[in-house]
Amino acid sequence: MTRGNNLMGDLKSALSSIGVSWEELNSRCKEIVLFGSRATGTSKKDSDWDLLCVGQGEDLKDDFVQLVFVKPEMLVEPHWLGSELAGHVSKYGLWLKGDGAWVRWVFGSDEAIKFKEKKISARVSGLFRSWKFLAEPYRERKAKNLRRDVQRLAVLREGSFVPSSQLLDSQWDGAVQSQKQELINLLCQTGGKEYTSFIVEELCMYIHTCPK
Repeated sequence: MTRGNNLMGDLKSALSSIGVSWEELNSRCKEIVLFGSRATGTSKKDSDWDLLCVGQGEDLKDDFVQLVFVKPEMLVEPHWLGSELAGHVSKYGLWLKGDGAWVRWVFGSDEAIKFKEKKISARVSGLFRSWKFLAEPYRERKAKNLRRDVQRLAVLREGSFVPSSQLLDSQWDGAVQSQKQELINLLCQTGGKEYTSFIVEELCMYIHTCPK
C-alpha cells in the first residue's frame, strides 16, 4: 500500500475521531491542504493533523486535529498572502484537493514579523509571571514552544517561509552553539529588556542546550 493510501486512511480516522467526515468536508471545501509535520513526512505517532480548508466553516482544534478555515475570497487578500501560515502552506503543504493557484502571490510581510515579535514578547511576559508555579515538565514544554517561535521569527526575518515544528527541532539539534546563541540573543531582544535576566538565568537552562 502506498504512503498516499496510508496517509488518507489515517487522516480519515483522525477526522472521524472528532466527528468530522472526510466526505462531508471534501464536499464543502474548494481546497484542502495538509500542512505541518504530517505533510513533510517528519511526523511522530502522536503528531497533529493540520488541515487548511478553503471554504465555509468554523476553525476546530483538539489534541490531534486542527482545521483552519479560510474563505475563498480571502485568498487574494494581502493580510492572508503575507501571513506566516500562508507562507508555510505554500512551501510545505500537501494538496489533497484543489490546485493552490494562489500560492504564486504569497510573500513575506512585515506584518507577520511584527505579529511574531508580539507573540514572543507576550510568551516571555507570561512565563515570567507563572514560572515559579510551573512543574518541570510544563517548564520544558513552554520553553520548547518559545524556542520554536524564536526560530520562526528568525526565518521570517530572513524572508523565508517557516517549516514545521519537527523540522525546526531537527535544525535546533543540529545547530552549533554559536547559532543557538544568536537565537538566544534574538529572544532577549524581542522578549524585552526587563526580562533579560529571567531569560538568561531561567529559560536558557531549557533552551540553550548542546546538540543531542
